[in-house]
Amino acid sequence: MKIQSQLLGIGLILLFVFACKESSSKQEESKLDPTLEEFKVKDFDFPTSGVALSDDAKEAVSEWELYQAMASEIERMQKFKLEDFIANSSVIYNAADTLQKTLPQKLRNRPVLSRLKVLHSKTAQLKQLAERQQTDYQEIEKVAKEVPIDFYNLNIQLNEIFLDLPPIQD
Repeated sequence: MKIQSQLLGIGLILLFVFACKESSSKQEESKLDPTLEEFKVKDFDFPTSGVALSDDAKEAVSEWELYQAMASEIERMQKFKLEDFIANSSVIYNAADTLQKTLPQKLRNRPVLSRLKVLHSKTAQLKQLAERQQTDYQEIEKVAKEVPIDFYNLNIQLNEIFLDLPPIQD
């Protein structure tokens, strides 16, 4: 009986030592792994080369409320940290999804539709990356930087609808 209690005591001590060692090794890994906390809260390098809409394009999208919502989302993203992109990936995706579905007829042409599809695909990719079990912060950062660029490319296409080009002379 005395031997059994001694073995039980030794077993508990060994279990405790291995449990503490395992938790401390996980803490050391998180300190060495740059893709964890520091990466999530680092400042996001937002693309600064935005494209503004021309006056005619602004007038055309003024009644397109979902365009205004997406523009507000892009503006809000300028202050995001990487963890904000992860937390708001569904909101960003939903804004792009409804934007694509509500394109007014007067703005409907192939280049605009193509840019909307690219923006929608990029936000879907961002959402998918943010929902993974194994988060790849570098990939999320790469895709998050492409979302505003795709929105600015949409603006370029919207501006081109209203370009007044002179007729071609033969």
